[in-house]
Amino acid sequence: GLPEAKRHWRRVLQASPSDLYIRAQLADWHLEQDQFERVLTLTRGFEAVDTLAVIRAIAMKRTGQPGSDELIRRLRQRFEEARWRGTLLHARDVARFLLDVENQPHDALKLAIENWESQREPLDTRLLLRAALASGDSDQHQRVSDWLSQQGQIDARFPEFKQ
Repeated sequence: GLPEAKRHWRRVLQASPSDLYIRAQLADWHLEQDQFERVLTLTRGFEAVDTLAVIRAIAMKRTGQPGSDELIRRLRQRFEEARWRGTLLHARDVARFLLDVENQPHDALKLAIENWESQREPLDTRLLLRAALASGDSDQHQRVSDWLSQQGQIDARFPEFKQ
């Protein structure tokens, strides 16, 4: 939430341009700032990486970019095939896709809960809070809010969490 966050992430990406985690963090930061052109620049050519492809699809959908339908179709197919094979490795990416692209908050919530049970990174926590709010599940939202309070976690990345 600090103004220097953008400079920080850019410097880190310049130092490690092939680091996909850093690229995704910066792209996600730009997405939160509604800087869609920067998101598209950072994610161009990385459609094979689920996290970056989902962030790209969100930005493309929000701006009505040509090609968004094709990317969304490919992601939908990729996730359905992974689920069919039983190799769905990144529930966070699928949950975010369902929430922000497909507008399926109840299905997104199921995956976000499953993901959060094993991954409690800030991105996982925020996704669960967002999915709970979008699906109208106040009990789930309260469960995560209580956990955040018990852990003493306050983070600018959790605007959906009110103490």
